[in-house]
Amino acid sequence: MKISSRPYKTTGLLVKKNNKFFFEDLFSKKIFKNITFNAKNFFDIQLISCEIQFSNRKYILKNINVKNSNSIENLIGEITKKKFDLKNHYRKKDIEIKSPALEGRTDFTNLDFITIDGEDAKDFDDAVYCTKEKDHYKLYVAIADVSFYVDEDSYVDKIALANSFSIYLDKSIPMLPNELSDDLCSLKPNVNRLAVVCEIVINQTGVVKSYKFYESIIKSKKRFTYNEVNRIIKNNFESDSDFKFLLKSLHELSLKLNTERVNNGALLFNHSKDFFSAERVIEELMLIANKSVALFLYAKSKKNSIIFRHHPKSSIEKEEDFESLINVFDFKYDEKAFFFDYLDSFLENFDANNRKIIGTSFLCFLEKAVYDSNNSSHYALAFEKYLHFTSPIRRYPDLINHRILKKIVKNESVAKLDPSVVSIINNKEIEVEEIHYYYKNLFNLIKFYNTKPINKVLKGIITGISDFGIFITLRDFDVTGLLHKRNIKIIEFQKHKIQILHHGEAHELRIFDEVAVKILSLEILNLKVDLLLKK
Repeated sequence: MKISSRPYKTTGLLVKKNNKFFFEDLFSKKIFKNITFNAKNFFDIQLISCEIQFSNRKYILKNINVKNSNSIENLIGEITKKKFDLKNHYRKKDIEIKSPALEGRTDFTNLDFITIDGEDAKDFDDAVYCTKEKDHYKLYVAIADVSFYVDEDSYVDKIALANSFSIYLDKSIPMLPNELSDDLCSLKPNVNRLAVVCEIVINQTGVVKSYKFYESIIKSKKRFTYNEVNRIIKNNFESDSDFKFLLKSLHELSLKLNTERVNNGALLFNHSKDFFSAERVIEELMLIANKSVALFLYAKSKKNSIIFRHHPKSSIEKEEDFESLINVFDFKYDEKAFFFDYLDSFLENFDANNRKIIGTSFLCFLEKAVYDSNNSSHYALAFEKYLHFTSPIRRYPDLINHRILKKIVKNESVAKLDPSVVSIINNKEIEVEEIHYYYKNLFNLIKFYNTKPINKVLKGIITGISDFGIFITLRDFDVTGLLHKRNIKIIEFQKHKIQILHHGEAHELRIFDEVAVKILSLEILNLKVDLLLKK
């Protein structure tokens, strides 16, 4: 990219490679190699804003302003926010916060609700409690009553729809104003909070027998982190915590719910068989709450009035693609069974260190889940009816379904959903996934770069083969690069395997083979890694 002698303002990464500096422009996606600047004491990688001027065959960096990124998370967060122009769109002067209305609500403040979340979580949108009876469990899932504070078509509601989801980087960019997401709606311990409570009766085999829903008041008694609960689980619930029996009951119940799902054909992915973690406990409890609300709303509402979470069965093309992969390894394929039934036995053919990467590759054979006002089934979960309800602080579809549930409980009429709302949410989800993908992969790539990988021989797993090259995931870094066809001699290309000429000899490479590579070039901001094959 040749620019004029007139200064050009931009932001990007100043990167040191082999004692030379390069500038990667965040916005033009170009790399300036022949650069000069006067500033000193730069790290190997630094986010800066500057002016670029072309003079005497060099790109001169002027008026350099170093962004104060005191951690890799902060650095990557800053880059991602600038790349996608992310900001909080709420104006404080336009935010009106209602006072909590307690009248007419069921008082559940006597129940020992607890929250279980990540270490850094602030928006606690769910709390759980259960009792264990002789032949059943009674589960209570309390969800923050965001719909009380956010009226339809209000200023906050319009921006919440435009956001549709919270974005989690080094710091969260919430869907709702911080006054709601981190404070009034958050189910903090030892304070009264408005909530919608799902009361679900579940038998000893994990089958739901009944459910009820309440507009309520709750008071969370304890805020647990996943790490705290995992330590208690690993210690077989030997703990001085006043809540150890509650935690044990929740753990037992979630195991039964999980077993029931799997028996009905649900897919499990990258889950340890030996340890049922706190994360999985909460996952199962939220799933059953979402399913119960879906069944209730489907039975009580008109067609096209609910926003379901629909996950379709894999297409014939994806099934055929999977069969061709299986055939590469002479693995017997039964068309009557779903391909994930083979995953565990298939992975046993590979080194234990490579199984996570290989397992993740199987996601490409699944269709993408979407929001839909018509289709209510979820293939991967093996649920005939499913929707999102348990995270109204960070997902707009959940807020929609809260409003619908409350109307139906009060015997009020429910209008059909505006199709444009569903479209906005689905499009926004794609955008948010792209942002999270970029953030995660940039994080991995910068961590990788800081290990000074240039000129090192690295181990990788082939995770994709195409007619333009071979995709290789570096095992120890979760970074994927491309061995481009211009850097190899292709003899024959087939689905999931390729024959190449390497150092004068013919070699057949298959999907999931382990190979040795070197870095040819890196474009960090573009997430581009070019590789060379080694012996």
